[in-house]
Amino acid sequence: MTRAVWLLAALLPLAGGATASALLKLQPQPASAQVQLCFTGEDAPLRYELIIELHGPGGVARTRQAGEARGDGCPVTTRLGAAPGSLVEARLSWQRQGQAQPALERRLQL
Repeated sequence: MTRAVWLLAALLPLAGGATASALLKLQPQPASAQVQLCFTGEDAPLRYELIIELHGPGGVARTRQAGEARGDGCPVTTRLGAAPGSLVEARLSWQRQGQAQPALERRLQL
């Protein structure tokens, strides 16, 4: 590694250059669905809002979870009981150091 590349690699974390990423998983389970939200690559606090809608034979159920996460981890793991044919939608809005990040959306038809 050249000295310039090494210096740049050493300074990026100090300058806040580390990029946080969000992973929103929506997976089918027997008679249910699992929603998992994970963050990686950031030591500064991340703020998030996760809205989950379940469209099933009984109508629409909606939940909202919001909070702050720091560092690598999965602040949300939720299992939803759902009838066959139900639709699950999950929408994530999040901020890194007060700046809005690209929203994530997932859909799962059971």
